[in-house]
Amino acid sequence: MKKFLLLVFFFIINYSLFVNHCFSQWVQQSVPITETGGIFWDMKFANANTGFISHSSGVVLKTTDAGNNWFVNKYGRMFSISIIDGKYVYGSSELNTNGFLYKSTDLGITWDSLLYSPEITYGYLYFFNKDTGLINGWNSDYYVIYRTTDGGLTKQVIEAPSGIAGKYFFLKEKINGEYYGWMYYPGSNFVYRTSNSGLNWISLPNFPGLNYIDGFFFINKDTGWYTIENPENIFYYTNDGLNWTSILMSYFYNYLSEIWFVNSNTGWIGTTLSQKIFKTTDGGNTWGTQNINGTSSYGGPIFFIDSVTGWVQTSWNKLAHTTNGGGPITTVNNLTLNIPDNFILYQNFPNPFNATTNINFFNNKKSFIIIKIYNITGKEIETLTNKEYKPGEYSLKWDANNYSSGVYFYRIEAGDFTNVKKMILIK
Repeated sequence: MKKFLLLVFFFIINYSLFVNHCFSQWVQQSVPITETGGIFWDMKFANANTGFISHSSGVVLKTTDAGNNWFVNKYGRMFSISIIDGKYVYGSSELNTNGFLYKSTDLGITWDSLLYSPEITYGYLYFFNKDTGLINGWNSDYYVIYRTTDGGLTKQVIEAPSGIAGKYFFLKEKINGEYYGWMYYPGSNFVYRTSNSGLNWISLPNFPGLNYIDGFFFINKDTGWYTIENPENIFYYTNDGLNWTSILMSYFYNYLSEIWFVNSNTGWIGTTLSQKIFKTTDGGNTWGTQNINGTSSYGGPIFFIDSVTGWVQTSWNKLAHTTNGGGPITTVNNLTLNIPDNFILYQNFPNPFNATTNINFFNNKKSFIIIKIYNITGKEIETLTNKEYKPGEYSLKWDANNYSSGVYFYRIEAGDFTNVKKMILIK
């Protein structure tokens, strides 16, 4: 009898470990939208079960079971989401160049419309608490930053530095009684810092490289990271942003995107490397990969509740979820500080844009270059350039006045090098 009980106990333990091993890695999930090119503009979770996705189709999706099932929570093009606690959620939205601030006091069950603007498209926002937050926006002439201290009932204008209003990143804990943060515009190489909760902004000096930022994350005011899409570099930030170190992810050729740290040691980076995500457990000294499963990796938004529970967009209308930190790290990346010469297609700027946007590229040798524009169905609509270029960096402007709002793509061909990037037109 004793041997039998020991055998049963051994079976239960091993079976439990087997189940945990099989079902606690990255598990594929999907949203109930099938349109081609489904982009997650933002993805935020209030806890391990409840989260929101602002979808490029013009709806806000919500889950209450950790992403296994999603439903349409709100109709409307919400661009950015800020969750305060278990009750308060804010979202910035636009419709036909009109700006709307939406607020929920019951975790998305109901929404109120506040701070309507007939001429400014609201972009990114960040709320420090249920009353105080920052919202930025733009039109064809200028950018602006607004601040509210009464939960979105009124707003005050803060001058946008150098005419840029971008994505916010703030530390959770105050420093000298104020929130410390940064603002960057995805698709540009401008970074600004504030030490007084966004009232004033200064430009960070010596920002390296020609490449445009895609992801940004800070562990504390002196330690952070940013990623660029091409080439495959991450940049390590020290000494309050005065010093930057370029680290090449040389083992894999890939495009890096969103980055997220849960503590000073553990972080992840999204990548277009098929079925992979990068992870570090030693503060970024070494990076390895985890298998995400599914058909591809998209490198979209990342969000983690803690060191074990997180989500990442993996492809159009799909995401992956983990409850054990993504499982083991498989291949370890060898890092180098050498940046290779290559063709580079930068992210367009501004993006999203109204009417016109700039598309920059770099070629390291005399080449015949073709850049074409495609709509969301994949139909070619324009040829931006089709000629030979000498080595150097170039900028082209695309005028989209004749096209409707939506998602578009631009593709470069330069010898054997090809690359495609998406852009969003908002009118």
